[in-house]
Amino acid sequence: MYRAYQYRLYPTADQQVSLAKSFGCACWFWNYALHLCQQTYQATGKGLSRGYLQGLLPDLKKEHEWLKEAYSQCLQVVALNLSTAYTKFLTLPAKHLFCWMQFLLNQEACVLPKFISPINTRCFVVSSCCC
Repeated sequence: MYRAYQYRLYPTADQQVSLAKSFGCACWFWNYALHLCQQTYQATGKGLSRGYLQGLLPDLKKEHEWLKEAYSQCLQVVALNLSTAYTKFLTLPAKHLFCWMQFLLNQEACVLPKFISPINTRCFVVSSCCC
């Protein structure tokens, strides 16, 4: 038997701004890294590794100062999710690939570091698979 808990959080105005910046930076980095993965795949037939994508972050933070406002763990998890999704896209059969992509599309959260107060938990949503 599985048990699920659902929480509703009411952030303050400062927390809303911080979360919006983190979500925006994560979205921008996802699109940037996805574009790089697509270019690399077209040129070489292979995707980029998580380590390579995470290695881009320090230089990108120097180039785009606003990326420093987001938690680094949020951006590192974006690199992890993108490399996992790209690997599964290249290796999984079509039926399982559809389920994995549905799972990624249904996620509506960003992983935050544990030290964020007042809630000392990671925040993520797990949705059910279609298979």
